[in-house]
Amino acid sequence: MKRKFGKMKHANASSFLKLMVLAALLFVIYYLWLSPVEVMTVSHQATGEVVYRALVQPGDVLEYEWIHSFELIPYTEEFVIEKKGLLRLTTIRVAGFGAGIPENKGKMTVEDGMVVMSEIDEIFEEINWIHTTSNLTRITLKGETILRGTDLPHHEPYNLRVEERSRIWTLSN
Repeated sequence: MKRKFGKMKHANASSFLKLMVLAALLFVIYYLWLSPVEVMTVSHQATGEVVYRALVQPGDVLEYEWIHSFELIPYTEEFVIEKKGLLRLTTIRVAGFGAGIPENKGKMTVEDGMVVMSEIDEIFEEINWIHTTSNLTRITLKGETILRGTDLPHHEPYNLRVEERSRIWTLSN
């Protein structure tokens, strides 16, 4: 009877080990292929053609640098990527004022000759724009230039959005 008991104990340990290996394997499969990630895309509004795609995380900083109006005023908008794909406008830096430029958003200071509007805290689900090669200076993500004005065709509609996707989707697209 001792012998039978020993075999039973060994069988239970073996089953437990198999169960643990299976659980670990399922966790790896979930993490590598099914777990959600945030993906930022820039795409053409009419055709859906994706011109830029990157994995992003909440807290990453996105900046649009462009020239405003015929007065050629340098203008930068800083967004922070939030959870669920939201974009939080936190800061605007502008060299002057003209038609269409907000004059009283957030806390206003002057730094290095630029008017800085900070603590804006405005939420956007996406950014849509009609592209002009002469006005968009660049778009940066985490301090790295991802697109310049000359990278996209003139007078075309574009969209920037952040969406939650599964990891497997990011590998196949």
